[in-house]
Amino acid sequence: MRRSAIPHPATCSGLVTLSMGLASREIIDSDSFASLLKDADDSLYEAKRSGRDRINGLQGGPEQT
Repeated sequence: MRRSAIPHPATCSGLVTLSMGLASREIIDSDSFASLLKDADDSLYEAKRSGRDRINGLQGGPEQT
């Protein structure tokens, strides 16, 4: 994205930025999948809170019940 330098006057940098939230875990059932999506969403918002234009990620194993 940085190399593309796409103008976006409404941002602090004046350019389009890219923030990504990643998560990884073993999917056991639909609850695990929902948890994976929540982790990815949380990672995205943490990347944005950390200054945008970042990649943030979480990795977890199977959930213990």
